[in-house]
Amino acid sequence: MHIDTFALARSGEDRQGDVSLSGFERLLDGLPGQPEGSRVAWKVSGESDAGGRMFMRLQVQAVVMLECQRCMEPMLHPVQVDTRLEIVPSESALADESDADAMADDDAPDQIVGSHRFDILELVEDELIMAVPYAPRHDVCIALPGQDDGDAPDDTQNARPSPFAALAGLKKI
Repeated sequence: MHIDTFALARSGEDRQGDVSLSGFERLLDGLPGQPEGSRVAWKVSGESDAGGRMFMRLQVQAVVMLECQRCMEPMLHPVQVDTRLEIVPSESALADESDADAMADDDAPDQIVGSHRFDILELVEDELIMAVPYAPRHDVCIALPGQDDGDAPDDTQNARPSPFAALAGLKKI
């Protein structure tokens, strides 16, 4: 789906959609199979400020099947993105790393080059890729192999004498 980013920002309009997760091949590369019928909901809103700068707010919601890196079991992970992007007219207008003022402002929105035929679904996929954790883990995993009930091993069975125990004895002398 293509949008005119400049017209969107000037008008302040919203566009939204709901698409199948299966269409995002780059996102799904290397991930386990996704549940049938998984969807991605997105909304983009245009904005402009008094100085004439143009912005786009993108909101994305999805639930992605990942593999827990602790127990290696599948897990559903909700992904929510809410980002504000500044639309610039050309690549030469992008702030570069040599622009210390632009790089120092952590609150400044990321910049994208606007277009009259901007592929919004490609941007949605990019944002999803960045939002998926690199090493996903359950908050609490089902018992891992080698554990009786999922509790941590008892340290008293493997206790070694402290190397500082001898110092404690010398201190009493």
